[in-house]
Amino acid sequence: MAENTEQNEAKHESSPSPGMTDQEKEIAASAYEAFLAGQYDESLKHLEALQEVNKEDYKITMNRAVVEFYKSDQTTTGMLKQTLMAMKNQVHTSAEDVDGLDDVENSLLYYNQAIIHYHLRQYSEAISIGEKLYQFLEPFEEKFAQAVCFLLVDLYLLTFQPEKSLHLLAVLEKLSSIVGQGYHRKIILASQSTQNTVYSEGQSAAIPVASMEFAAICLRNALLLLPEHQQQDIKTENSSKSSSQSGSTESGSENSDACSGKGQDADKFLSAAPSSPLRKQEVENLRCSILACSAYVALALGDNLMALNHAEKLLHQTKVSGSLKFLGHLYAAEALISLDRISDAIAHLNPENVSDVLMGILTSDQDQGSDKGDEPVESSGKQTPLCYPSSVTSARAMMLFNLGSAYCLRSEYEKARKCLHQAASMVNTKEIPPEAILLGVYLELQNGNTQLALQIIKRNQLLPLVVQRVSPDSGKKPIQPFQSVNPIQLPSSFTQVQRK
Repeated sequence: MAENTEQNEAKHESSPSPGMTDQEKEIAASAYEAFLAGQYDESLKHLEALQEVNKEDYKITMNRAVVEFYKSDQTTTGMLKQTLMAMKNQVHTSAEDVDGLDDVENSLLYYNQAIIHYHLRQYSEAISIGEKLYQFLEPFEEKFAQAVCFLLVDLYLLTFQPEKSLHLLAVLEKLSSIVGQGYHRKIILASQSTQNTVYSEGQSAAIPVASMEFAAICLRNALLLLPEHQQQDIKTENSSKSSSQSGSTESGSENSDACSGKGQDADKFLSAAPSSPLRKQEVENLRCSILACSAYVALALGDNLMALNHAEKLLHQTKVSGSLKFLGHLYAAEALISLDRISDAIAHLNPENVSDVLMGILTSDQDQGSDKGDEPVESSGKQTPLCYPSSVTSARAMMLFNLGSAYCLRSEYEKARKCLHQAASMVNTKEIPPEAILLGVYLELQNGNTQLALQIIKRNQLLPLVVQRVSPDSGKKPIQPFQSVNPIQLPSSFTQVQRK
């Protein structure tokens, strides 16, 4: 692998640079073609001619050393090392002095030194040079940046550091492209959704794989297969009319009552061939689940408009469970924030939107009993995932954390701070997500409280409000625990959102 990397380096070095004249570019191209063809003597002649034209460019000397190294069947490693050391002294730089890498072209010399250390099994020296180069990876040419990463992966494996190799491989997998030139060159990382579209070699794209795209297709088909609301409403109206007509007639026989009871039970079921018939409430629950999953998948794929559409349809369902309603508001808010509609997102992040977080199927009895009291229904029975709130209080705290983030996007830091500390007072310290702690650090830095931000980082927990922010009158009264969250007044419409 190192040999191939070194060969790639020689190719890159032989390529013409932007400051060369047309004559120099032509000679460099001829030397490069001869090197690729294995005609090392001819390549050396072209490099000698190129050095006569430009005697101050040390890269030509380095290319000659590399070609001579290949001409000797890669046996003169010591001689190549001496040449590189002499060139390093010539440019008066060393890898230890690399702090900003002002002259990016010198990095090629360091890389070749790392290759020599690799062949001499001096892995510590090679890693030291490679890690310094990795710190300034963005300005490099794409192939050269990949060569540095692969060399470090090789070195980490040889020195029994697989965890560092995995980190570099993850970076290489996410590397989508590089834009810009020179010092303005930036690395573009692929989003998580694009990682799901990769098919293994030899596998047809027609064969479904576990990806977000395939999930979107399945969910779209599921919605199409469900019966429409209008058909169900027509059946319901017909059944209600027939029941009212039968009630007006004077028929008190038990047989007729039994027949009417059977008819009403039959109307409660819908065909779901080839499966068993489904109750109407089961169909509604299934529709809500499909809409929630569709909103999540659309967000993962970056389709914010479709995610917002699914989330709003979910919230408009008449018999949506509390857990799915909670997720619907979160998904709608996330889509709206991505669309720069922060005011609309704040409306969805109102903590009063959370009435219960019951994870389960909503039955008709639960639906009838939902109006029998204003107390929120707590989650019962089943063990909920760690990422899901276990109670209404935790869910409202999560809403407030997200509401604070939304206010930050509009630079309303005082409102964001209030939301953050209200949410922190509602849950246990261990239940505060790390994103909320980072939000607290960001708010303190925006307010100029550097020391307080450092304390939050060191303690890894949110700190109470500073005494100076509390009014004198409020200091006489003890702070009451947060029970019912009153939504903060929505600010007026804005014209521009400044993302941080």
